[in-house]
Amino acid sequence: MVTTAGSARWTELFLRLPSNNASQLSGPVFTVVNDDEMIEMTAQGGQASTFIRLAMVCIMLRHLTRSNRSSLDRLYSSSANFDRKGKKVVKFKCEHIGFFFRNTDSYTRHVAGPVLMLLLLTLSCLVFSKKRFFENDELYSYYLLSDPSFRHMWGAFNDAINNSPPLYFAVGRVWAALFGSDETSLRLFSSLAMSFALLILWRVLREPFGNWASILGLGLAFTAPLIVYQNANARSYGLFLACTALCVAAIARNDRQAVSNSSLFMNAAAFMLLVQSHLFGPIYAAALIAAQIIADIRRGRLRPSLYFAMTTGVATFALYLPVFFNQAENGDPRMWIPPTFLQDLPRFCAAVVPVGLRLLGIGDFGSTLWIILVIAGTLITVWWPSREEPVEIRRHQQHLSTVAWALLLVPLVVWLGSWAIKPIFFDRYVIPSVLGLAILYSAIGSRFLKPMLSSANRPVRLGTRAAAGTVAALIGWTPFVLAQRLPIEPTPGSEDNQYGYDALPIVVPFSHDYLRRRQYSPNSTRYYFLLDWTTAVDPASGDFAPQADKELSALKRQYPNRFTTVLEQSEFLSSHSRFLVLKFPETFKCHVPLSFARKWSNFYCWQVYDRRIAADHRFRTTRLGEIDRKYELMLVERNN
Repeated sequence: MVTTAGSARWTELFLRLPSNNASQLSGPVFTVVNDDEMIEMTAQGGQASTFIRLAMVCIMLRHLTRSNRSSLDRLYSSSANFDRKGKKVVKFKCEHIGFFFRNTDSYTRHVAGPVLMLLLLTLSCLVFSKKRFFENDELYSYYLLSDPSFRHMWGAFNDAINNSPPLYFAVGRVWAALFGSDETSLRLFSSLAMSFALLILWRVLREPFGNWASILGLGLAFTAPLIVYQNANARSYGLFLACTALCVAAIARNDRQAVSNSSLFMNAAAFMLLVQSHLFGPIYAAALIAAQIIADIRRGRLRPSLYFAMTTGVATFALYLPVFFNQAENGDPRMWIPPTFLQDLPRFCAAVVPVGLRLLGIGDFGSTLWIILVIAGTLITVWWPSREEPVEIRRHQQHLSTVAWALLLVPLVVWLGSWAIKPIFFDRYVIPSVLGLAILYSAIGSRFLKPMLSSANRPVRLGTRAAAGTVAALIGWTPFVLAQRLPIEPTPGSEDNQYGYDALPIVVPFSHDYLRRRQYSPNSTRYYFLLDWTTAVDPASGDFAPQADKELSALKRQYPNRFTTVLEQSEFLSSHSRFLVLKFPETFKCHVPLSFARKWSNFYCWQVYDRRIAADHRFRTTRLGEIDRKYELMLVERNN
């Protein structure tokens, strides 16, 4: 049994060995002094083994720092035993390199919170998957990951189908081989990657901010609409988030340990994975390296070997560049992302606030106000830190806050670059910034929760735990509520037969709708997509038209048996005398946008019907009716 007594600075430890041990020790065995830099342990009698001595110092550190952390400092002996007034004294210097001394019952109780959050994320993914078919971008993942030949998949990856580094497809191909490539399996792969990111960040935040604060912070961050939707999306964003979390964990570990060969390798590997997970990986890598350098400067140290290891990991992005240049062909002559507007920032804020706020009806303005309040609250915790925290814990909190600000500045920098140079701002591309919010939420929560959880008043402690647990449960439940409210999606193309002509082929104007009908319709062979590069590059066709033409051409090259109905418009029109066409309503006229504000509304406009069919005197057309509330179904017949 272990008991402690004394002040915060001087503490006596009483140790009683189990009764079946012949050597009984009682009374004050050790006295420990904690001045944040040196730990002095004085043996006052008895012959304790080295293990007991180290274990007792670890227990004392737990008491002196007023925590039940699962990670404590490894102690290095800085001097040999020597006598001083008849007492044995051993000095230890604190080197923060993650020595684990774990209380199993306490750790199991603490890990229950993040495990419950992981289960709720997984459950919401499963519910979403049962209600939704693959979206267009998910189908691009599906085509490659379901390829029976790994070698052929890499050939298709090299074509203009996906603009993405190879990590997702390398790992995802193994997952698909083991668990299948249907909607649930591929989305679960993304969900588990996000759960892994959550678990890593919980492990990072639990020590400096406390268990309850980290759980609440992660709950608020990982229930953002952006996370909830990408959690059930068969794309690389879950893996992108997990790799960023690994880099954050590496930087957090760098603050608590000296540079070693193993730490250099871990940093290089983490940053290599990050840049190979998404095209924005190098941007986030640069932000995190800058955060590491700034944090080291604040500590009065510079570690060039560490920065070189990180940069070496980032440099592996060069291996992907030849493939990237091939993939980037689908962005020529223009990309689909429109210019950036001021309202994009409030919309991004709405995508990263807790989904519970959106369920309550808070719009873009309220979401922006929430983010401003979070930032203000974090600044308060920085300017007026808790004096009850040990100096080393406060320093580590500031270290993580620097990382959080670096992550949160990325969306603003990308937005400014999109406005001034080239449009690349899109909310899911900057999804790792949610990790920065998780750190800020935890910092604010820690400032208020820790004093109450360490209160001498037992009812206050119990009430605080109960309140925190209730709030965490409500927050964690909101993704499942959102998934439950999502209506079941009808089968793509289910309305196409309502006007008859079931045997006729149907030309679909938009590549997204063509691919989904081709994948899910019971009569998928009747759907055609017509290639026409001349109309695609016309500015009136919108920013996405050239990319759609190139992507469908690449799919036909790589998977000709799957995409037999992707044809040049001239080939189709010469071989079909009677067919159906889905076209946009008459009110939707293709034109060159006259202002930036109209770019989104002119994202895509199909001109093949107007310029190749309606304008051709060989054909006559008849309007049959509306389809999917966005198309008109036209019967096209060749004149005799």
